[in-house]
Amino acid sequence: MKPGTTVFLEGPFGSFVPEPDSNLFLIMGGIGVTPAMSMLRTMRDDKDKRKAILIFANETYDDIIFLHELEELSREINLEIIHVLEKAADDWEGERGLIDEELLSRYIPENPEEFMFFICGPGPLMDVSSIALHDLGVAWNHIYMERFSIV
Repeated sequence: MKPGTTVFLEGPFGSFVPEPDSNLFLIMGGIGVTPAMSMLRTMRDDKDKRKAILIFANETYDDIIFLHELEELSREINLEIIHVLEKAADDWEGERGLIDEELLSRYIPENPEEFMFFICGPGPLMDVSSIALHDLGVAWNHIYMERFSIV
């Protein structure tokens, strides 16, 4: 572009904004964790006492971005982190494989009506997670998804 070229900007659009009285249940995959990081940092900065549960899927342990910051956040706010690795080392003690209804059923809160459910990551993760949450009793109007593509 040449200096002086007129451009038009739009956005951001989207509904990834937690209500002030809702807890957060975050299902994120890979770089899709970025919007969750913004929410969690804001909770820290605001000294927010709400509960946040992060289910974070990655291919390998080395692929986990923000690992150290997430660990720090879990000490500063009411955050539970569940890492899910598709290709885990033999000594990995966390969750293995892909996120599915069985895995989500182990972590779904007893009071899902008090949570907002946010999903961001690869398309298949988002599709499986949203249907699984609904099948586990989460109302559709409590499920928010952020789909993005890199141009």
